[in-house]
Amino acid sequence: MADTPSYACRWTGDALEPAGGHLKRLRDSLEPGERVVVEVTRERYWAGHRRYFAEIRDAWLNLPETLNDAPYAVTPETLRKHALIATGWRDVQTLALESHEEAKRVSQIMQEMHREYCVVRVSRASAMIATAQSQSATAMGRVKFQQSKEDVLGWISQLLSEVQR
Repeated sequence: MADTPSYACRWTGDALEPAGGHLKRLRDSLEPGERVVVEVTRERYWAGHRRYFAEIRDAWLNLPETLNDAPYAVTPETLRKHALIATGWRDVQTLALESHEEAKRVSQIMQEMHREYCVVRVSRASAMIATAQSQSATAMGRVKFQQSKEDVLGWISQLLSEVQR
């Protein structure tokens, strides 16, 4: 399945007006009179977006030595993903297995096979894998992104204050 092309447009109050070079791309890809479905994805406030990632990076750079071996302390990205998972911005899959030993074995395999940062837990005869939800504009939108951002920064702040006690 091919990727759906995206075109930046500005709402004039009466119509969507393609921005910059997007007009030529639209003319090249559409026939006159052709009907299309428009999905609105608002641009993010990029200064705030960059500040969010800078705050995470600063927190990561200032993690105390006692957290050096924590799995989330590897990169700013693993710290962010762990905070998303810890604050409920996660997708979870649970496998019911025959025994606790099998659940432990399967959880190790799940951890090794997963390409993205994840948290794997074993409880009795089940293995659970949690992955962070994407914070992309398409996946979350503005309101959910803002809430997840506040949750992540709050979790990191709490982590740092607890360690400093």
